Amino acid sequence: MDWIDSFENSFRRRFGENSLSSRFANLMSIMLAKDIFKKTGIDVIKSNKKVILVQRPYFCKLLFGGEIGEIEAGIAVLHYGSDTVIRWKGNNGKIILPSDEFIEENDISFWFEKLAVASIMRDYAKITKKRIFFDPKKFRFTVDYDSFLWEGLYFQFFLKEQTNKAEEVERLVDDFVLRWNETSEQSNRYQGVIHFTEITKLKSNFVEYYMDLGSASHVFLEQFLLHMNRLEAIEKVKITSFP
Repeated sequence: MDWIDSFENSFRRRFGENSLSSRFANLMSIMLAKDIFKKTGIDVIKSNKKVILVQRPYFCKLLFGGEIGEIEAGIAVLHYGSDTVIRWKGNNGKIILPSDEFIEENDISFWFEKLAVASIMRDYAKITKKRIFFDPKKFRFTVDYDSFLWEGLYFQFFLKEQTNKAEEVERLVDDFVLRWNETSEQSNRYQGVIHFTEITKLKSNFVEYYMDLGSASHVFLEQFLLHMNRLEAIEKVKITSFP
């Protein structure tokens, strides 16, 4: 998924399927990524969909005799959002429309005319701040963690070569979640409950689980990893909201 996919889809719904060429969109994606990096220090390509260009194309117009174009859009930093205005310019006096297919890279320039730099940087810092509630050195396996949102987590279990213990990981996870929820229900949901779990990737030596942690307390994370610590085949566990 490109970081401007949401914007592209919205633009075409509003102005027509052929209103935005793939070439125009591709050059816009590349040049705007460079512009936002220059202004905020955020690499949107490497942000793994944490920062995307989104809808709100309420207008698309040509200015100054058509040499410069302007589109209204938005920047989403996960669930935070801000308005922005994109401008493009046809170099050497060229008039270029979003629907044009044959555009050379040196024919056009894109930039953000309006960009909420301070709020984008602040919101990105919020969602990329690493936070854990335990000592990762207390486990037999390595614990690696990316920035994450508590409500939805991916647990990636990397197993030692040729151990083929993926099914054992499944059993341990399912047993712990079931026991956690049963215990919590018996105490008026004092520690909260796990709403949902599913395996999202499965190989002989790799298992990825998605968990909607619902109302579960932060105690869950440490106790869950301690439970999984009994399986010697686990070499590393990565915790992230952005696999």
